[in-house]
Amino acid sequence: MFNTFDITDFGAVADGRTDCTAAVQKALDAAGKVKGTVVIPPARFLCGYVKIPAYVTVKGDAAWDFKMDQGGSVLELNDPNAKCLFDITGAFGCSITGISMDGKDLGENVNGIMLRWEDRLKSREPYGGAEDTPAISDCRISNFSGDAVHFHNIWCFSIRHSMLCYSRNGLSLYGCDGFISDCWFSCNRQSGIDSRFFMSGTFTGNRIECNLGHGASFFDVGRVQFSNNDFDYNALCGFYAADKNEDFRGNIVLTGNMFHVSGFESLDEKVPDKYKAHINISHAVNVIINGNSFIAEPYTAEK
Repeated sequence: MFNTFDITDFGAVADGRTDCTAAVQKALDAAGKVKGTVVIPPARFLCGYVKIPAYVTVKGDAAWDFKMDQGGSVLELNDPNAKCLFDITGAFGCSITGISMDGKDLGENVNGIMLRWEDRLKSREPYGGAEDTPAISDCRISNFSGDAVHFHNIWCFSIRHSMLCYSRNGLSLYGCDGFISDCWFSCNRQSGIDSRFFMSGTFTGNRIECNLGHGASFFDVGRVQFSNNDFDYNALCGFYAADKNEDFRGNIVLTGNMFHVSGFESLDEKVPDKYKAHINISHAVNVIINGNSFIAEPYTAEK
């Protein structure tokens, strides 16, 4: 197909032994010259760090389940020293769809998909101050020693119908203008969603469950809206928003969400009381909490 590049044409082999990093990068570079598409066919390919150029689509066939197995198009991390699998810093307008990424718990602080600008505006000056606008859909990103998706100084993005799981955080977020819908944030070692600064975003129809920290945590939040999400069995708060600064002015809307057994570690005396709640919001104004469902069941550890 015109301007479509299959990684197997560049030497990628799905035999469980071949390092396909160079082949994947060659396909990405070729697509970058024409703003084209890279195809990852249904198979499991070993891969290390690769960088996606601007306006490139990476496309595969999605076939994955909740637990530990993936079919379809899979990239399996094989480099414990990589900082991430997909680096999308500067990949303006890129799209990643239908790919399963398996970090194999290799290394330390290895992220699945990473965008990291050291300075949000000055870093983009050579690009005319462009917004990032990456789109992630139909992906399963799991088993990374760092975050499944790590965004630092992101400016405009979307994540849809994807599973960010079994990693440090499902989504680590610092930035603004996000649209997140129909996703799973499951079984992460810390939070499903963790934000240290965020200035406007909508979270709709997601399942945020079984994380060993908060379901969703926000520090220094500007404007966020959570509608019709399911928070289930998170170890600490279902939704937590706070800041050390008493002048913090978060604008938060929580409507139509379900909260089930938040704070299942609440019997642990070492856990502060402020983490034993479905919702904990402090130092915020313009907060709307309306039409949510709250269920608390006794949690008894097996002896």
